[in-house]
Amino acid sequence: MARETFDPYRMLGLPVGADKKEIRRRYRQLARKLHPDVRRESEKAHDQFIELRRAYEMLMDDDMRQRLEEQALSAAVEDLTVVDDFEAELERAEDLTERGYYAEAKGLCADLLRARPAEPRVFDLLAGIYDIEGNDLLQKRMEQEAERLRRGRAERVAQRMGAYRDLWQPEPIQKRPVVLMVGALAVAGCVLAVRLGSAEPVISEFSLTEIAAGIAAALIGSFCAVAGGLLGSFDEEVGVMVSEGSQVTAPMWLYLMAAGVVSVGLALIFYLIFTLLESGFSRDVLGFFAGVIALTFLMAWAHAGALALVLLFGGNLMFLSALIGWALGSPLRPGQWWQK
Repeated sequence: MARETFDPYRMLGLPVGADKKEIRRRYRQLARKLHPDVRRESEKAHDQFIELRRAYEMLMDDDMRQRLEEQALSAAVEDLTVVDDFEAELERAEDLTERGYYAEAKGLCADLLRARPAEPRVFDLLAGIYDIEGNDLLQKRMEQEAERLRRGRAERVAQRMGAYRDLWQPEPIQKRPVVLMVGALAVAGCVLAVRLGSAEPVISEFSLTEIAAGIAAALIGSFCAVAGGLLGSFDEEVGVMVSEGSQVTAPMWLYLMAAGVVSVGLALIFYLIFTLLESGFSRDVLGFFAGVIALTFLMAWAHAGALALVLLFGGNLMFLSALIGWALGSPLRPGQWWQK
């Protein structure tokens, strides 16, 4: 039987049972390393990147990932074989049976069982063939095996899934309360400096003290948030490459900075559209946006005037500063070294 064998778990270097967050994180790491624009000297870079994307899309599909997990956890790991055209071959075996080519159908079923030894639908088809041939003994055996597989699959998968997850589940990130407290105090100090300050305006209605306090609050606040374990890694959360068709243009953080120059709202809209098209939402990134917006409102209150001006223009400066602080603090994040 002509078929293509492809193992998405091996391609991404992930264990069976990895969840969508782990799959997405690993794909982003590999996409930055294997992209053709990065490996221009390699003739195989384009094909490898396509295979990487293919593995990612397979594992991000809930139904496909469940079937792959059940297959892997129902048989020995070293026997794991992913057959992309399994469903088509199963339909071909059913078609052969309907047309009366029983020997060919049984041979095809044997190939299918080598790919998925715990697939009850194949045993159902064999039971039907033996029923037509009048072989009651083999028909009964096939029916019993199909029923046994259906009855025991959920229990076996649950038991083995727990064993697999114990092997790859990372340790929880330990927060650093002192670092987080320092960041909170620094932000509070900057807000009070704006609230109590009385310097002359230099740019529009803002003094140099107010501008410096806004930049410092965003920069130090985000730096301490990631260094204290409250935010995820900058590289993993916003370092994913943005693609247009098969071409990757730039990392997401660069697009966010460009949009942030115009408006924080525009940067948020870009991120939401990107995640809808490419991957799932990240609580860390959404939390980052929420923190910047909250800080903008605090500074607008502290400025005690020109609320709309602060919200429209002050938020941009604080967003860019916070993004830089996130990048600078990311190497100091708890657990950063074992994650890599």
